[in-house]
Amino acid sequence: MAITQLNTADFDYAMMLNVINKSYKGKADITLSAYNTTAAPDVKVGSVFEDNGAIFIVDTADITPTGYAGITNSTTFYLYYDESGGVFIYSNTAPSWSDVLQGWYNSNDRAFFSMFKDSGGTLYEDKALLIHQSLGQIDNLEITNTLTVKGVTSFPSKRITSDNYVESDSITTGDLFTKLAPFIPDNGNYMLISGAAYVAVQTTSIVISKATRFDASNIILQSIRLDSGIIYNLTLTSGSGTSLKVSIAW
Repeated sequence: MAITQLNTADFDYAMMLNVINKSYKGKADITLSAYNTTAAPDVKVGSVFEDNGAIFIVDTADITPTGYAGITNSTTFYLYYDESGGVFIYSNTAPSWSDVLQGWYNSNDRAFFSMFKDSGGTLYEDKALLIHQSLGQIDNLEITNTLTVKGVTSFPSKRITSDNYVESDSITTGDLFTKLAPFIPDNGNYMLISGAAYVAVQTTSIVISKATRFDASNIILQSIRLDSGIIYNLTLTSGSGTSLKVSIAW
């Protein structure tokens, strides 16, 4: 028989222990500080998780993971529990799904979160919990009205119009700031945009991948030059006058 019932008969302590062990398989109740920001996180007290068949709890103090300095800039990396060291570490080694252990593993070390190290090498961006085997599989996703992310930010669907598309031979960075600013939900948030821009002081067009609003007065366009793959951060400031040739949508 492919499915076995785990009974919990009275006074059958061995069976009760087996049921408890099985029920904890794949458990990942981990809380990170600074989850919704780009700051360095700690694993918080009270976190409970299973790793390679054993149950662990963070019970005395928050734990600061190590290994961030060894991660290459502009790279996706992962928060692992290092079984041999009994500590949390960062690694850019991508984990693989284990059907037996019901989690994401590299050898005996279990990965719980993915993050992104920015081009400047100081930020912990795009923190995301690794939940199940189909993580990231959003093929054929259709949004008919509004997509709500974690109950915090809503991204309504819309047509490409003059309100969310700019094509200009000459637009100042200040005017572009004015157009983009109302669409970024909150300070510190970012939104995806697409298109290309040509800056007067450069010789090659750049592809814009996302815009990050760091505060009320500056927007950073993170972009990649087509010829070199070099990542640029173009600063848009209210009232600034650098001229851009752009074609972007958001």
